[in-house]
Amino acid sequence: PATWKAIKSSQPFDKLPIITLEDGTTIAQSAAIARWVAHFAGLLPDDPTAIARQDMIYEGAQELCSGKPTSGTNINPLCNILDPAGADFGAAKEIYLQNWPTARANFVSQLGGGAFFGGTAPMYSDFAIWHVCDNTRAIEPGALSGEPRLGEWFDRMRALPAVEEYLQGRPARGVGGAAKGGVGLPGSLMADWECTPP
Repeated sequence: PATWKAIKSSQPFDKLPIITLEDGTTIAQSAAIARWVAHFAGLLPDDPTAIARQDMIYEGAQELCSGKPTSGTNINPLCNILDPAGADFGAAKEIYLQNWPTARANFVSQLGGGAFFGGTAPMYSDFAIWHVCDNTRAIEPGALSGEPRLGEWFDRMRALPAVEEYLQGRPARGVGGAAKGGVGLPGSLMADWECTPP
């Protein structure tokens, strides 16, 4: 935390995440970084309209990853920051799960009959939606119940070799940093940090 305080004001928008390229260029903001990576990873279509659709779906996922930690509109603090035994966690979880059925229905609608949100192959929006679904399942294991297409898509994404490899290497910790067994769970990277919500 002391290191971040020392450099915060010199970073674009005074926030994380950031990525610093080999030439020294710094790119901030999650969506900008995701699109930059997607470009080089081949996770963007060629057609401008198809790119806009991917951006639309990605931003739909981002809506569930924004807001103050205790607002109940942001899944990330529920998995990474808030103490599952604390009152803030319970209140935020309740609000989040009240809104989840609408978000889940929107995801199903955008998935349509395709194997992936990108059609026949995963695109960068698939990874954004998968992140939200994975984190939501960490706080509510039945979060995908009742939507078999979304559940099947989730399993297809999880079975991608690179995703499977990542999950096997993710530390076996979970929501709020509580030690868990088995495959790593959301919250792994935050597990050993001492975080206080703003």
